[in-house]
Amino acid sequence: MKRILLAGAMGLFLFSTAADVSAASSTHTVQKGDTLYRIAQTYKVSISELKQWNSLKSDSIYINQSLKTSAGSKTTGKPTPPAAAKASKTVLPAQTVTSNSTIYRVQKGDSLYGISKKFNVTVPELTAWNQLKTTTIYVNQSLKINKVSSEAATIPVQAAATVKQPVPAAAPLANNAAPVSKAAASRYDSVIDSAHAVVGTPYLFGGVSSAGFDCSGFIYYAYSQAGISIYRNSSAGYYSQSSSVTNPVAGDLVFFKDTYKPGISHMGIVVGNNSFIHAGSKGVEITRLDSPYWQQRFAGFRRLNTVSIEN
Repeated sequence: MKRILLAGAMGLFLFSTAADVSAASSTHTVQKGDTLYRIAQTYKVSISELKQWNSLKSDSIYINQSLKTSAGSKTTGKPTPPAAAKASKTVLPAQTVTSNSTIYRVQKGDSLYGISKKFNVTVPELTAWNQLKTTTIYVNQSLKINKVSSEAATIPVQAAATVKQPVPAAAPLANNAAPVSKAAASRYDSVIDSAHAVVGTPYLFGGVSSAGFDCSGFIYYAYSQAGISIYRNSSAGYYSQSSSVTNPVAGDLVFFKDTYKPGISHMGIVVGNNSFIHAGSKGVEITRLDSPYWQQRFAGFRRLNTVSIEN
């Protein structure tokens, strides 16, 4: 009788331990440089799911915060009987290669930015090839990815990518700045991740959250999410707190003048391929620097002094 009781107790202990391990594996402890977008990509879930599971009212997170990464973070400790198992589903191939293009099937947790990095193309190219009017995509959606020439393939959107200056430039540029350090480049990568994660967010005057942004509020949000400490300021204020650069990298800032008022009045983040991401009148979007409207109002590329100090 004692042996039976002892065996039962050991079985219960082992089962409880397995349940605890399962629960632990479905949580994530926030590290320096983490963003909701990056965590969502890691665990192949969406930002909205992370916010729902953790009762988050905004995209702000803090170091050492524990986040649930699945709906089943709280386990009951009861194994699912075979009869209750879900019927198997047909798994579609992630991508199909043809002679001139690749058809990629969207997976859970994907974003246009993530797909563009995977195939060394740009978000504007993906939207053009697939006639997308927004950057919203859904699971199992088929996306066409055209083959690009070897020359074009050398311009992926990444922290080290340089951006050609629009011609003609509206204002002369000052001396070239030194390249960013590895630490700053890593932060810039997080800036780009945070910026792309909120593409499509509506414009809101004075907005600094996923509920809505204005142009400078969007900069404050993206940089803060990446762990770069800056104060909330206006476009003109950030212009005065930065230095001009001739060869910007993705993550640097681009300024414009005479948009809705005289002088410096708009700004965005350089993302490569002669494009920038910003909070415009239509919300957060990616725009070509050589489009006539912005080319005529171009005021220069700049780097915040707080980033230059980190070099």
